[in-house]
Amino acid sequence: MKSDFDKEIIERIRALRKEFGVLQRGIARVIGTAHNFPQQVEDFDSPCKYSAEQIYFIAQYFMVPVSTIYPDLDTFPPKLEMADR
Repeated sequence: MKSDFDKEIIERIRALRKEFGVLQRGIARVIGTAHNFPQQVEDFDSPCKYSAEQIYFIAQYFMVPVSTIYPDLDTFPPKLEMADR
């Protein structure tokens, strides 16, 4: 199951892909996976996720900072309090 954090990353990559007119197959070539891997990642019921290395390659391809893809870690997800550990 994908976390809300995972889903946010996937949505940001999907938005970049659509903004630049890149098909899922194009992302697969960029990250060196099977042509249907991005489709599996974008299916929230599938356990497939992008690795940190794949996210880096995607950011490089779109010429954006990796921080464009990752949610702000100061606000998402909520921080654990010391007592919650």
